Amino acid sequence: MELLLRYNEAPGENPLGLLRAFKLYLNDIYRRLARHVGIENFLILSAGWGLIPASFLTPDYDITFKPKKGQELQAPQDVGLLS
Repeated sequence: MELLLRYNEAPGENPLGLLRAFKLYLNDIYRRLARHVGIENFLILSAGWGLIPASFLTPDYDITFKPKKGQELQAPQDVGLLS
């Protein structure tokens, strides 16, 4: 992480070709949000890097927030709200 922080402080010509965090996602909503709120006001909760600015130059990775098999959240069967 330290190396990536230093790279982001002075990327120069971006020799590694890293992408801004919001561009790593396929869903167009990230690009639309960046345009709407301004990239300087947009944070991304990244499964790999934590909470980072949308403009943060980030290597491509494939990590998602998913429960491990057998640890999925289950809705309660009867919470007494609909009785």
